[in-house]
Amino acid sequence: MLQYQIENSTPVTDNKLLVRQSDAFLNLTFHFQGSECGFSFSQSPVSYKLDFQYSKQALKERGFDISQMFSFTEQTETNICCNTQMLLHEVITTRYEGKFKEVFIESKSLELLLCIMHSFAEFKSPCDNCKFLNQPLEKEKILQAREIILQSIHQPPTIPELARQIGINQCYLKKGFKEMFKSTIYEFVIEQRMQKAKLLLSRNQQSVSQIAEEIGYSNTSNFSNAFKKYTGLYPSELSRN
Repeated sequence: MLQYQIENSTPVTDNKLLVRQSDAFLNLTFHFQGSECGFSFSQSPVSYKLDFQYSKQALKERGFDISQMFSFTEQTETNICCNTQMLLHEVITTRYEGKFKEVFIESKSLELLLCIMHSFAEFKSPCDNCKFLNQPLEKEKILQAREIILQSIHQPPTIPELARQIGINQCYLKKGFKEMFKSTIYEFVIEQRMQKAKLLLSRNQQSVSQIAEEIGYSNTSNFSNAFKKYTGLYPSELSRN
């Protein structure tokens, strides 16, 4: 019924699901940050790519009617909810081996499928939290998170730390931030760091290494590469202009 593959991948900044299907199979491919549901800006997390291929015939024999849930013809991409992330964490960290591991992962794969089917069927946000920003207090928490980041842009808290500071669920924090500011927290941090770097470089009062340290990069080369990716120029090129 199931074939699966789990492998390390390049770090991701958002948890995503790619759903694909053919006449015979349904494929779920998860890009998953890992156990903390958050991103550390000081150290890249271990990310994972998990592929699950389900036989449609075997699913049908078990009573899964996926025809209405996945009505698209080729593929679609979506975010993944907190429940799904917990299931992926259980799969990655299982201590079962051999046949027991096969049975465990197959059972979790069916739970994952149920979670995804529920999200598609109800036409909900994956974390079922579209409406939480209608509450002024919750919206204020997201604004507070932004201020905390801006005040500590050289060394921002991780998402788990930030969620604890403002008293909100990590997934609500991430989704609320993206909904309000149209970027992920990671993207916002990078943008603010690069904007500050551009300002400091325009003043021509500090070296590139000093600016890198001021905005939170211990490695000047990493800063230069990040700046190049963001602006199209190396810091040294901008400072000469």
